[in-house]
Amino acid sequence: WKPAVELRAEMEVAVCPVLEPTNMTGSLRWILTNQQIKQASLSRMKLPTYLAELKRQGLLPLRSTHPQLPLIARLTGALFSDGYLYHHGSNNYREIMFVVGQREDAEHVCHDLRALGFVTKFKERTTFNQIDGRSFSSHTYRVKCTSTSCWLFFKALGVPIGNKTNCAYVIPPWILRASPAI
Repeated sequence: WKPAVELRAEMEVAVCPVLEPTNMTGSLRWILTNQQIKQASLSRMKLPTYLAELKRQGLLPLRSTHPQLPLIARLTGALFSDGYLYHHGSNNYREIMFVVGQREDAEHVCHDLRALGFVTKFKERTTFNQIDGRSFSSHTYRVKCTSTSCWLFFKALGVPIGNKTNCAYVIPPWILRASPAI
């Protein structure tokens, strides 16, 4: 360990958010059950199909000791910041979208979703805009997952639907009760 005051610009550092390794085998708590998925579902959903898919992928039931929980928490956090759950009511279309500024971030999101068993698409996009006579461009990477079971999984975990600037939401209780590693 080196005190931060001894670091120089050319040095490389590794960051560990906790001083001691965190035990992920704490008390066994349910985070997500079939019942919670049913409560989060919308009309016209093929619920038995989505429940079966989530069980087959090992995501239901979800317990506090699940080995993929850190990854699930990371994706949940990304959905609260750089992503959203989209639902178009008239045609019953659902998707999960992440919009990030770095290719590496998009690759990490794709990797994490694929590790949970979901298919993703990744697209690079440059847009040109003008606001108040001032022109600018933005370069982003978009990761999309159109799996309804994935959409339902994160909705049941407490991720809000739609534009988060236009709705009230809270940090999901399962995150607040989770181990410090989460």
